[in-house]
Amino acid sequence: MDSNRRSVLCAGKMCCWPLLAVSLLVAGGCGKYTTHPVTGVVELDDGTPLPHAVVTFEAVDGSLSAHAVTDAQGQFRLSTVGREDGAVAGRYHASVRPLDPADAESQQAAIQIDPKYFRFETSGLEYEVTGGRNEFTIVVGR
Repeated sequence: MDSNRRSVLCAGKMCCWPLLAVSLLVAGGCGKYTTHPVTGVVELDDGTPLPHAVVTFEAVDGSLSAHAVTDAQGQFRLSTVGREDGAVAGRYHASVRPLDPADAESQQAAIQIDPKYFRFETSGLEYEVTGGRNEFTIVVGR
């Protein structure tokens, strides 16, 4: 085999390795997490919906998390890998905090929430995500 032809073949093989590696990573990543729909509502302890709040679920083992923002009615849909895809089955700690402290509506939410709910360690909120649909009512105190 002459050196020019060999260089072209090697160059072609070298170009294929990055493509193959990326393809394997993407294909492997897609199947790594099986998520299940998680929806719910965040309410104050008097039953009033809490809008403009960030809801975060963190796996008890710390391996992954899911998040959402409540709408005007306090409703949310968790996202882990993709938009509103839910969460992986397992046990989670949850936190609820204002969306944006500089935003007037978020400031109102912050005033209404006991700051203990801002952190996983102090919120006392724990939920189990199972296969299929999951719906939770998260009640936070003032």
